[in-house]
Amino acid sequence: GQQLREMTVAFDDYKNKHALLQNLVKELEEMEAKLTEVVKERDALLEQVKELKEKVAELEEKMKSADVTLIAEEERKADLAGLYADFSRADLVKTVLDWQGSVVEEVQDGRIATPPEGDN
Repeated sequence: GQQLREMTVAFDDYKNKHALLQNLVKELEEMEAKLTEVVKERDALLEQVKELKEKVAELEEKMKSADVTLIAEEERKADLAGLYADFSRADLVKTVLDWQGSVVEEVQDGRIATPPEGDN
């Protein structure tokens, strides 16, 4: 009798541990499946981020070239004869400043007059 009770208790304990172990294995498998899904989602999001960064870089390049094209068109309109086409921006600024310094004129009685000596 005593030995049977001890074996029954040991068997019940084994069944409980086995059931617990089976539940743990099932939970582990579910967690691994979730982890696999989350990793796939992360990888997809990282790929989207990479694609978006590439698009941003591409759009920034397009924007730079559009600005340059717009500036070039405006410059062509301002310099129809193409006299300053080969000038650098620094050359153009220097030319404008030199021109401003040498062409100091004022209007008197509706006419452009050169100022008297000593005013420039």
